[in-house]
Amino acid sequence: MNPIEIEEIARRAVKEALESEIPRVSEAAAKRAIEIMAAEVGTSVVKKLVVLLGLGILGLIGFLASKGIITSG
Repeated sequence: MNPIEIEEIARRAVKEALESEIPRVSEAAAKRAIEIMAAEVGTSVVKKLVVLLGLGILGLIGFLASKGIITSG
């Protein structure tokens, strides 16, 4: 076997190995990206809910105070 044949065999072996690994690696990367995106969306939703809950509580306190149901002091 001459060096050119050996290089061609090695090139084909690398190509086959890469072709078999690319789908597995890209699937893992896609799953990880979805996990990260879901975590970011979840965090954003929770933050917005906390803000809305706080505003609701402040509004309720203001309403009850305006009706004389609660007093300061």
